[in-house]
Amino acid sequence: GVALLTKAKPLAVRKGLPTADEDALRRMIIADLETPVGTLTVLNGYFLQGECRDHPTKFPAKQKFYADMMNYLSEHHSPYQPIVIMGDMNISASDLDIGIGEENCKRWLRTGKCSFLPEERECMDTVLQWCLVDTFRALHPDT
Repeated sequence: GVALLTKAKPLAVRKGLPTADEDALRRMIIADLETPVGTLTVLNGYFLQGECRDHPTKFPAKQKFYADMMNYLSEHHSPYQPIVIMGDMNISASDLDIGIGEENCKRWLRTGKCSFLPEERECMDTVLQWCLVDTFRALHPDT
């Protein structure tokens, strides 16, 4: 599950995405917080790991979770609204995010193990193309 701790009382809190099944309800908290520049929406998620590309349920569920989140954003928000998406995304968006060594990386790709498959990176690219920035990578481009 996920938790979201704030000093200020949220304006609204939603558990799960509108299309979520019971398991997915425990994987996302969405809160609206009042800030000096307007309402900030925070999506705090525990994104599915997916296991491997060939898993009959886990990998498709991971892709669906990302698609559901993007559908939620496009239906309820604008790319120009203040939004934070945070949590355990379970995707290494760039090679700099992979810490398992080159040989293990090649083996994981060869066997379809999740975390940095091209399909997963496409999911992350879709998120970032929604006028979002990987703040860690922006602050630490070479780390």
